Order: sequence, then C-alpha cells, then structure tokens
Amino acid sequence: DLVRSRGLGDVYKRQIQGWSLYRSAGQSVAKQDFYLANIAYRLAAANDPGNPDYFRKYLEVMQHEQSSSTLGAECFRYGSWLLRLTQTNQTDLDLFVSTMEHCRQYSDISRLLETKIETRASVQYSAYMRGLFHLGSYHAFRDLWPKTAEPLASDPLLAIYAQAVTVILDKQTADIAALQALYAPIEPSSPIFLRSRQVALQTYADTGDKHQCQHILNDLVEEGLASVQDYLIYWDCLLYTSDAADDL
Repeated sequence: DLVRSRGLGDVYKRQIQGWSLYRSAGQSVAKQDFYLANIAYRLAAANDPGNPDYFRKYLEVMQHEQSSSTLGAECFRYGSWLLRLTQTNQTDLDLFVSTMEHCRQYSDISRLLETKIETRASVQYSAYMRGLFHLGSYHAFRDLWPKTAEPLASDPLLAIYAQAVTVILDKQTADIAALQALYAPIEPSSPIFLRSRQVALQTYADTGDKHQCQHILNDLVEEGLASVQDYLIYWDCLLYTSDAADDL
C-alpha cells in the first residue's frame, strides 16, 4: 500500500508539473514565442501522456516552426499518440495531417490517408492531393483530380497544383503561362503564398527551367521563407541541366 501511495503521488506530481508547463506554454504563445512554447508543450505531454490537450497544442505550435526532418519525426510520434488517445477523432486527424504537411511529411500523409481517400474530409483530401504532387506522383494526381468535388475543385491553391501537373506532364508553353497567371498575383501576406511558390519551384525544377527556379527561390529568400528543402530542389535543378557546372 505504501509503494502504491508513493506511485500515485508521483503521478499526481507529474500531472501538476504538466499543467504548470501547459500554462507556461500558453503564455509563450500569447507573446508569440513559439520556440519556448514548443518546448513547454512537449514537456507537458511527456509529464502527462494521457492528456490529449497537451498533444493537440504541441502539434498546433509546430506549425509555427520551420520544417525539418527532426520536427517531422516529432510530429509523427506525437500525432500518432494523440490519435491513439482519441481513437482517431477526425478533428485531431485533421490537425495531425495539417502539421505533417507543414513538416513536409508527404509519404506519411500518403500512407495514412490513401485508404478510402475519396470519402475523406476536405482537409485530409486536399493534403493528400498536395502530397501526391510533392512526391512526384503526378499521374496519380491527374487521375484523382476529376473526381475532386466542390468546393475543393475551386480551391485556388489546389488549382495551382492541378495546373502545375499539367505543365509537368504535357510540357506546353501555354500551360506555363497559365500557371504563372495563377501564382504570380498572390501576395506574400497571403496564407497560400508559401505553398504556391513551393509548387512553382518544384514545377520549374522538374521541367529544367533553372532561371525560373532561381527566381522563385529568390522570392522565398526575400520573404525569409526559404527552407533547406527549397535549396535542395533548386540545386537538383542545376545538377540536371547541361550547363550546371557554370552555376555551382
């Protein structure tokens, strides 16, 4: 009984510590200090792994961090545990998928959602479609696109992805102009600016247009949005063009 009491005491202490860290993280979010909030939410979840709110907040805060392989691994681990806690609650699944997309975990998104994709909720369906593009599964995207129902079929970001697939697969000059007409007017203040430029960057890389690739990368750098993955896409483009040696 004494051992059991001590064990319960330790559990309560960890729960109290978890709650304290959770409150501290909320204060950091209010100050827009997402780095400290990230740490505090992660520690809160570690202290009380049975509380789904801690995991939800941790995933939400991740979306304010620059994507990286380490962040992606953390996202998958904590998101998977959240789904176990809530028995794959659809709202939590939406949050998990959105955070994985931020972390560019496209393969994980594909594996998680590919079953019965046509019946998925809009957040999940659109993330799956965008993931197909970034995985280079352009034909799969094209096959699924005609089955996309409203309002997603009119979604401006998905329309950019669909046009990019047309550019890559059909290689027509007119299609490139149509793609530019879709993404060029989008201002940096728009919530879809970053993804629209990432689509353009991958499109130009896949079609071997190093000059447009550089132009898009410069846009991202100017706005402080360029990631390691964006540079890698650009460098791959240079490596696969005939005069790459002059650019490196």
